[in-house]
Amino acid sequence: MKALLGIIILVILAGGYYVLTQGNPQPENTRADEASTAAPAESENTAGETTAETSAAPSEIKSFTVEGKSYSFSPSVMRVKKGDTVRITFKNTGGFHDFTLNEFNAQTKRINTGQENTIEFVADKAGTFEYYCSVGNHRQLGMTGTLTVTE
Repeated sequence: MKALLGIIILVILAGGYYVLTQGNPQPENTRADEASTAAPAESENTAGETTAETSAAPSEIKSFTVEGKSYSFSPSVMRVKKGDTVRITFKNTGGFHDFTLNEFNAQTKRINTGQENTIEFVADKAGTFEYYCSVGNHRQLGMTGTLTVTE
């Protein structure tokens, strides 16, 4: 009887782990890729935020690598132009996180330390948009950044 109870508990735990690590499906209009093609230029602004901008031609994909750890993103600010195709490779450097940008229906998988996931979308509207980690209360703890899309 104890052995049967132990087996049931193991099956429940394994199922819960699977749901946590695999249960966040990729939105339909994003595409997971394995590689990023260009590294962005990074700088620090007067507010102490790390920013990234790309200098690619308008017809090229604007690629960024965003690192996430408890509870921050680097870079915390990205800038692109309206109409640009944006590719974000999210690298988790500590914890269990994702990258979410609601206005463009862009979200990575939830991943563990050492993993990465890439998404792609078209920046089809101008403005300043918050990206964040949707795991637990990470957003409220400050795991946010901004994407600015200019005309």
